[in-house]
Amino acid sequence: ALLPDDVALFRKTRRATKLSPVLVHCNYLVNLAAADALLLEKSRVSFREELERAIILGADYLVVHPGSARGACEADGLATCARSLEISCRGLNLGSLRILLENTAGQGECIGHRFEHLRDLMDACPNLPLGVCFDTAHAFTAGYDIRDEEGLEALLARIKSTVGLKNIRAIHFNDSR
Repeated sequence: ALLPDDVALFRKTRRATKLSPVLVHCNYLVNLAAADALLLEKSRVSFREELERAIILGADYLVVHPGSARGACEADGLATCARSLEISCRGLNLGSLRILLENTAGQGECIGHRFEHLRDLMDACPNLPLGVCFDTAHAFTAGYDIRDEEGLEALLARIKSTVGLKNIRAIHFNDSR
């Protein structure tokens, strides 16, 4: 839980430093696509807590990975993730907070390694303020070779045709071996 004094200090420091936008990354243990009922319920509760903290802090964005569909097919994982987003947000006043779905590397049975997945999640939750956090290392590992201009142009074309460039609200520039 965030202590009121800590929240006040954070907000005061943010105003003083003009830090903007503020992006919070969700706990990596949250799995909004889990096929296991107990893990799914814990993930939904944890994600809601992350949302509540981001709202209290006045964050602009909350980044979350869509999760792993291990034990289910990809389509079921996407449907579960969309439902989890809706359930977790139910009754919350998100204000200006936007939830950013981060693309994944596609390891195991993680969803989100294709931008079509992120588009499908956004389409399934039209009443939620969703966007995308583009992670360069995850994209590279998922097969988008962005080391040269041709590969980058191909990826940009894919993004334009799926989630749209206007929905990329954050870029996590990092490296991949």
